[in-house]
Amino acid sequence: MWRIRNELDFLIVKNAMLGVRDAIAAQISVLVVLDYFLYPYVPGLYLLLWSALHFIMYVFRLGINSFYQKLNNSKEHYQIATLLLRFYTIGLALTSLLWGAAFAFIDYTPDALHFIFYMIVFGFTFASVISIGPVLSMYFAYTLPMNIAALVYLFLHEERLYLFVAVLSIIGFLYSLRGSRFFYSIYHSVIEERLRTKKALEKVKQQECDQAQYLQTIEKMDLGIIVTDTSGTIVKTNAPVRRWFGEIENVSYGEFLKQNDCQQEQNGSKNCITAKNGKTFEIISNPIDTPNQNKGYLFLLKDITDEIKNQQIIQKMAQRYKERAEIDSLTQVLNRENFMQQLEILSYEADRTFSKIALLFLDLDDFKSINDTYGHKAGDTLLKIVAKRIQNSIRESDLIGRYAGDEFIIALKRIEKKEVVEKIVTQILYTLSQPIALEDKDGHKQDIYVTVSIGIALYPDDSKDLQQLVNKADRAMYIVKAEHKNGFQFYNEKAS
Repeated sequence: MWRIRNELDFLIVKNAMLGVRDAIAAQISVLVVLDYFLYPYVPGLYLLLWSALHFIMYVFRLGINSFYQKLNNSKEHYQIATLLLRFYTIGLALTSLLWGAAFAFIDYTPDALHFIFYMIVFGFTFASVISIGPVLSMYFAYTLPMNIAALVYLFLHEERLYLFVAVLSIIGFLYSLRGSRFFYSIYHSVIEERLRTKKALEKVKQQECDQAQYLQTIEKMDLGIIVTDTSGTIVKTNAPVRRWFGEIENVSYGEFLKQNDCQQEQNGSKNCITAKNGKTFEIISNPIDTPNQNKGYLFLLKDITDEIKNQQIIQKMAQRYKERAEIDSLTQVLNRENFMQQLEILSYEADRTFSKIALLFLDLDDFKSINDTYGHKAGDTLLKIVAKRIQNSIRESDLIGRYAGDEFIIALKRIEKKEVVEKIVTQILYTLSQPIALEDKDGHKQDIYVTVSIGIALYPDDSKDLQQLVNKADRAMYIVKAEHKNGFQFYNEKAS
């Protein structure tokens, strides 16, 4: 195995490395014992160099081993794991060469110690089956160099005993290789089965988690859920329903409606009920299959109380905007279009009651000079004050509107005599003659006095056509402006 391709490969190598890490302590112990026996015979420099190289390789392997154990089981780390496996295999091969190099020390030692070297080779060969046997590349890297070194040394000596040992070494290596492959099959099966079990458990846990999350979602959702069986008995509810109506399971759906005084109604295309708790619910019902394959019903309840309140608020706002569209935004009196509509209604009433309407057309005198002197902001303030004073001077049933610019129009209803009109007009002139405090362009307040010219036309005496009536009142106003201003004039054909 020279490449990590999946989770199975990753776990096989990881566990093999873990076994080798535990075996390194035993190998170091053997190394120390062997150094102890060789020390009296082998030159100290050779033994020191040989032992030092061993320790370097063990540190190298332990470093790779520790890093490998920190890798995650992910495709991103498989490439790193493959690279580390190759470095580790090289480290094993170098360690094996060092053990094989120990045969160079045999000539320095007594004959009684020669078999120790052979037993070490046999021991490491068979021990490698347990630790790295499942990974064939690691097994060969660790066992071949030392065994080849042993065989080479043996074949260089032609004594029959050594040949016998060589044959045993070859047989032992082949037997360990067979054991390695057998152990690999078991090891592979165990890890594969563990993975299958792990994935099966993860799948079960995920299903349980999904089911719990699904149930939790149903409990927390804003929709109320009522499930009934074939007889109409409620068998399941969720948290919103219990919060709205309490525990209603094992009660028939009809009894539930009765207990909560639910009034069924239509809200557009929606089927709704209004309960005694003051809430209104939209209801959607669908047949469902119960576990015994019979048809039950699923009722979804959506609280639309706030939605209905919002609709009412929107309707009120729409009405308010409509009213604003009929009102002059600056002076808050009727605009021209709405005034003419209201005047038409008054004309029908006048025709029915055989009464008259006095139409007053007002225009501020020299308003342009006020704008020029005090500015447009002061002019707007003046128009607001004039409109308010006119409103206070007429009756509540009369109409006032802003016709254009500094022109106002008034409709006095149920007029029987001109004296009534003259009295109201005189009151308007007097009210408007009072000083008005305005700020000039420098921010200083000053009292100014305004005058108005008023033209008056009577319905239906002067005209039954409302626009003609307005035009005649306008002409009468211009007569006042042309003569003396600050006064009023009734329309008459001679004057026009």
